Amino acid sequence: MFEKLLKIYLLGAIVWLGWKYQPQLMRLRLPAVKIMPSSERGIAITKALRSQSVAAGQPLFLYVEASSVRTKNLKYQWYFNNAPIPGAEGPMLTVMSFSRKWEGLYSVAVRDSTESIQSPQVRVSLERGLAAQDSGRASASAR
Repeated sequence: MFEKLLKIYLLGAIVWLGWKYQPQLMRLRLPAVKIMPSSERGIAITKALRSQSVAAGQPLFLYVEASSVRTKNLKYQWYFNNAPIPGAEGPMLTVMSFSRKWEGLYSVAVRDSTESIQSPQVRVSLERGLAAQDSGRASASAR
């Protein structure tokens, strides 16, 4: 019985304190908390790829910038026509001598230890009127 009366008394005291100090509580200015939308969390591509035309025999340079709120240690994987390019694992992709065989769609996947995002695909084509060469090697470099 005593415990029940104590609970009722404490509940009444809490209600009374809340009513008595409500004007002071209402005047408090609490700092605003910014809730980041999902697009601002994790990894973000800050400089995207762009479609382009390249002359035969000239180098192709594709570059992406990405950031993560969790780490600076990002991993990259470049794709050509939806297939991974072996060894192309840095923020820059270079084809030393562009030819018709390198025409197509390019994208890059960026990942950290918990998340991965894929860039939109961009089209890279051979400039019109120029003969294509069958040479060319792709590589990626880390900055």
